[in-house]
Amino acid sequence: IYGVQFHPEAVLTEQGHDLLANFLKLAADHRATKRSAVCKSG
Repeated sequence: IYGVQFHPEAVLTEQGHDLLANFLKLAADHRATKRSAVCKSG
């Protein structure tokens, strides 16, 4: 399970956009890996 705490209304959050982009990329990569493993196992 992955999680992140981010408050978009907090304009003082440094690198907030990068934080969300990295999280979404990691989550997508994890899902793709899981799908691949399920397909290979039959």
